[in-house]
Amino acid sequence: GNASVTFDSERGIVYILGRDSVFHYDCAKDILSADRLEQAQGLPAGNQAVFGGKHLYNFFTDFKKVSTYDDEHHTWDFNPSKDSVTRFWHANRFYAPFDSSIYIIGGYGYYLFTNQVQRYSTTNHTWETLTTTGDKLIPRYMAALCATPDGDSAYIIGGYGSETGDQLLDPHNLYDLHLFDVKAR
Repeated sequence: GNASVTFDSERGIVYILGRDSVFHYDCAKDILSADRLEQAQGLPAGNQAVFGGKHLYNFFTDFKKVSTYDDEHHTWDFNPSKDSVTRFWHANRFYAPFDSSIYIIGGYGYYLFTNQVQRYSTTNHTWETLTTTGDKLIPRYMAALCATPDGDSAYIIGGYGSETGDQLLDPHNLYDLHLFDVKAR
């Protein structure tokens, strides 16, 4: 089925989320282990994972819902429908410790690229689409992203997209580099 991957940089653990298991790969010790889930998780195509604030999250942007993993009971607190298709394929995401939020940037779906910046607050469980200023980020997907340790800035490089966001109007590879200042938006 569909899986998603994320990394806990403090402990050096790669998480691989599957329908019926959560795998943990300890990079330093070269050990792979798995937790079998109490109940199978619906993982729609386009689901994404992120680790932050000592929690493992899985989300499906279209539903505006985030599921948190309970590693003691091997359960998720939200189970999305597995039949959905996303508008946000290959979007970038990162966790920002300074405001305990998950940021989702860009994506592709239904023949359109997007340059949306979305924010999910893990403290008050709200979603918002942010209005940004500065240089225009060309609508894209499949870009590379790296956030600073505090999550107050993110570097976005490359990807594939078009000026208009329409897949049919001059889609091309992108080679630009942007800095997204999270606090200033």
